[in-house]
Amino acid sequence: MILPKTEITFLEDEFTRNAGISIHVLRLDNLNTVTGGNKWFKLKSLIEKYRHLPFEEKPVLISFGGCFSNLIAALAQAGQEHGFKTIGIIRGEKQDNITLKRAEKQGMKLFFVSRFIFADKHKALESVLKQLPADLKTEVIPQGAADINGFSGCKKILNDVSQDYDFIFCPSATGTTLAGMAAVTNAKCAGMAVLNNREEQLSNIKQFFNDESISKDLPMVIDDFHEGGMAKKSQRLSDFLNRFSAMHPDVRIEPVYTGKMMLGVYELTKAGYFRKGNQVLCVHTGGLQYLND
Repeated sequence: MILPKTEITFLEDEFTRNAGISIHVLRLDNLNTVTGGNKWFKLKSLIEKYRHLPFEEKPVLISFGGCFSNLIAALAQAGQEHGFKTIGIIRGEKQDNITLKRAEKQGMKLFFVSRFIFADKHKALESVLKQLPADLKTEVIPQGAADINGFSGCKKILNDVSQDYDFIFCPSATGTTLAGMAAVTNAKCAGMAVLNNREEQLSNIKQFFNDESISKDLPMVIDDFHEGGMAKKSQRLSDFLNRFSAMHPDVRIEPVYTGKMMLGVYELTKAGYFRKGNQVLCVHTGGLQYLND
């Protein structure tokens, strides 16, 4: 799985000029509309582990997600590109949308489970496995790819970043992307939580660090900008997205992940959180797949 070098976009506007800081965006979104972003890095280690096997010896890759899941979208495309059968366990009733239609077209088999069952991933997985051959070789990827494979892949996100930054921010749902970057940089790393689960994220990060004997302070998880939870969109966020799009039309952001991160960074900027001269890197984790046909 080889992708071109990641690009960095410099943002200059009245807010950055007034604060006297530099904000840059690491454009993981430009790597690929569907498999780009942090999800490519989360899947990289697992795909590389098996992709040289003959098709019949490769495990079926199974993961979980909502009807617009970026991981489901990325897994389906990666499976098609690298010769894996894939299964998506989807929360809720069957829906007809661009994410799921594309995933099915790319060969992913979808199983829809009730929200009640989906809340217990073991039960959700068990309900699907009962419908599959008992001897089927499978590899289960947790929701959000929040496991050691995802963590290992996310340690590669900053490989193309040569400049030293004072702060590195990313949107965060499980803490996996944040943990991977924090493990390999001396910059102050912080995740903008996209749902209200700060303690869960910190627990995940601590476990990743412990598993690999990383003796560093945990990065920050900021929970002031989740705007009500996953996929929730407040008026504050809507207003910000409109302003940001007007200021930086070449940097597309969406309301679920990167939009909340950028909202947080700009609110911190206005509040005087940064010192003049600070260099800030914001990681655009993609998530644009459902905005494109």
